[in-house]
Amino acid sequence: MNFYYLPSRRCVILWSQKCACTSISRWIKASFNEASQCAKGQSTRTYLGLNGYNFDDIKNLNPWIQSNAGEIQHAIISSRDPVSRITSSFVNKFHVYENRTIFDNTKKIQGFAKRFSRDLLKEKKKQLGEKRQRGDFSIEELIHYLYQNKDKLDLINPHFTPQISTNSRFSIIKNLIKSDIKVHPLRIGNFSDDLHNINTKLELKMMPSSVNSTSLPSNEWRFDSSADSASKTVSILHQQKLIPNAAALRELLQQKPHLQQQFWELFQYDFALQDAMNHLSKN
Repeated sequence: MNFYYLPSRRCVILWSQKCACTSISRWIKASFNEASQCAKGQSTRTYLGLNGYNFDDIKNLNPWIQSNAGEIQHAIISSRDPVSRITSSFVNKFHVYENRTIFDNTKKIQGFAKRFSRDLLKEKKKQLGEKRQRGDFSIEELIHYLYQNKDKLDLINPHFTPQISTNSRFSIIKNLIKSDIKVHPLRIGNFSDDLHNINTKLELKMMPSSVNSTSLPSNEWRFDSSADSASKTVSILHQQKLIPNAAALRELLQQKPHLQQQFWELFQYDFALQDAMNHLSKN
């Protein structure tokens, strides 16, 4: 999990890849002085990083949480159901981005996704002795790969790993909630309502439009909620014109207790984060 430090409003925003980070950066550009000079066409995320406002580890929050100087008065924490998030990562980075297919190169695969695919398929080749085309694996195989590398998650691109992977990092969230800093949940499943509440508290107005949503490449395609689609490789999904959704992965996890246990071990602190944000939203 990363965070932006935006001193103009004494605010920090905790964010993760595949948690509406593009919409959040657009909101920041329209609402905070730190990003107001970001040129049109330039990534707000990149601009904030170059100007020292982005931190890639929430451990850097500790001095502000422990301080009584009042440098931070508001903390916004974006979170997403891990089943939805990992399904979205798989689909958007290896299968279908917006309405363009990746397996046949209609949409070019991104560099970090290409490297992740290379490492995963390298392990699959060692295990099964078979060579596959780039990006040709299933959501189920992605989870198995993460679990096999659960002690090295910091070395894997954060699009594919938990928002919070260790107890020590989750303790920072708990300490933040216990502090005098006002914590505002920004749950991706309740994005509009949560951001509206945040705008009210911070006296802001801008509401970004939804971006990066997946749509069908043609009317021959369909979204699929069956467990089978979460076990199918991208080549088969492409051939059958199927896009697995989060319900497909939930169904697969229910059918395979061993996989469900692996998934819970990997994403246990993300589930705890969801619980904490849901609790805060009721108060």
